[in-house]
Amino acid sequence: MNTDNKSAIGRNEPCPCGSGKKYKKCCQDKDSVKKTDILRQYQLRLNEIVGERTSDEKKYDDEVVRRLNEGDSIQNAIAKAGEKFPAEALTLNAGNLPDIQAHYDYLAQHETIMRKLNEQ
Repeated sequence: MNTDNKSAIGRNEPCPCGSGKKYKKCCQDKDSVKKTDILRQYQLRLNEIVGERTSDEKKYDDEVVRRLNEGDSIQNAIAKAGEKFPAEALTLNAGNLPDIQAHYDYLAQHETIMRKLNEQ
């Protein structure tokens, strides 16, 4: 079954699965459940990666991501966020730089995904 264009299918159109039924009587509810499952799985994975954060940690992370999105290097973004939120400041070194870069790249991608989901 092709699910690529189901968002463009009208409720009263034939279901693309080929059953001959209307979409609303066939796969519409199943597609809604799939989307909900995907979002739930995404949220669970996010919690595994990011973990619980205090509001100050979130503000610090948001500042780092904002600076990265403006084109700053990870080193500069961490330094500037540390000036703004000294209690949350991270210490970079050659051993942790790749992990911290990956963490903030993930947070930036997450922010983009959430913005797109909220636009729908």
